[in-house]
Amino acid sequence: MKNSIKLIIISFLLIYSGCISYCIKHYVFEVPLEVTPWGSTLHVGDTIHVLMLTDNQIIYDTIGRRIVQFPDFDPNAIFKLPLIDTYPVKEGFLLNKVIVDTSIYDAKLLNTEHLGLGLFFFGIPKNKYESKIEFKVVLNTPGQYMLSCTDAMFVNESKIVFPDKCGNDGNLEVYFNIFQGNHIDMLSDNHFEVLDKFWKNSSGDKYGSDNYYFRVVE
Repeated sequence: MKNSIKLIIISFLLIYSGCISYCIKHYVFEVPLEVTPWGSTLHVGDTIHVLMLTDNQIIYDTIGRRIVQFPDFDPNAIFKLPLIDTYPVKEGFLLNKVIVDTSIYDAKLLNTEHLGLGLFFFGIPKNKYESKIEFKVVLNTPGQYMLSCTDAMFVNESKIVFPDKCGNDGNLEVYFNIFQGNHIDMLSDNHFEVLDKFWKNSSGDKYGSDNYYFRVVE
């Protein structure tokens, strides 16, 4: 009888320890992205300013609904800026002037695998407390634009460590939370048709992108 009670107690302790050690291995980090001016309609000559500034002591994971510490956080961000009035889309980074401080950022305009030109951030200012991405675009060409924001943490996710990480085989992703919303209601049926063609062979990129829409007029 005593042995049976001991077995029950041991089993309970094993189950309990398994429960308290369990954690969700997948992460989708919510990071703030400020795009200014906030308006959906801008003018030729205006400058759009894109800024990510994280608090690395309290990064929110939307999958586990938890706060984690992530010193030296780097989303390995990639930004695209297609002009979506017609298909094939035109490259907004070529039609306008991109401004990046290359003295502090390792950033390059390169071709993506399927979706044209992207602004890749390979190295950013980061430390225990905050990480920062910043660039500007002087708008020279009218049209309807999509600012598309993605991360590439999946490339090295098994090697990325941070204090609250649970194991090395989970997925790490980023959700760029744009303060004012995405302005998607300003798009016409034609724009949605163009976007269907744009994303046709890149469903994974479409799923992993956070998009912001704005119009530039004369």
